Amino acid sequence: MRLTRADKSVLSDWWFTVDRLMFFGLLLLMGLGLVLSLAASPPIAAKYNLEPFYFVRRQAALLLPAVAIMFAASTLTPKQIRRASLIIFLTGIALMAVILVVGPEIKGAKRWLQLGPVSLQPSEFVKPAFIVLTAWLFNEAQKWRDVPGIQLAVALYAVFAVLLVMQPDFGQTLLVTLVWGALVYMAGINLCLLYTSDAADEEDSVDLGGRRII
Repeated sequence: MRLTRADKSVLSDWWFTVDRLMFFGLLLLMGLGLVLSLAASPPIAAKYNLEPFYFVRRQAALLLPAVAIMFAASTLTPKQIRRASLIIFLTGIALMAVILVVGPEIKGAKRWLQLGPVSLQPSEFVKPAFIVLTAWLFNEAQKWRDVPGIQLAVALYAVFAVLLVMQPDFGQTLLVTLVWGALVYMAGINLCLLYTSDAADEEDSVDLGGRRII
């Protein structure tokens, strides 16, 4: 089947609007990860008295739903992505807080949520949602002077970082800090101006470079 821009089907719209380089790059990374696990996982499986390719089959079984979720997410509109990110962020933050109270401690850290045979790490779901929300808030701060987008972005980072430190997960905290700092840099924001008395009155105190992040 040949896809054209005149075709208004869902598949055609997806093909001509998706970032194909990123999408297929992610598929390539998934495939490489599976290939590397063929060599790396058998010794680990032997250590736990499991079948040699136990972890390979487990990873392969998760690839199909992962690709399906990635495809579904790539068909969403920016507005739908922002709404989904808000729900995921709030839910993930709530779960991270609950885990600190009632979650199991594994090797000195409380990071995992046990749902029957499946273990989930809520912070992994929070990270992409956090990036989308932060970019959106920076963009809203550019469009509407009365919207405290930057202050809200700082608050999101503070809540997320504090919960990561309390787990503790210093590696993830550093990663989130670097990503947040990169977003601040790309937005051209001078955080020092947020706390000066005349920052709100200066037209150029927050310059987002005239670009949409999402």
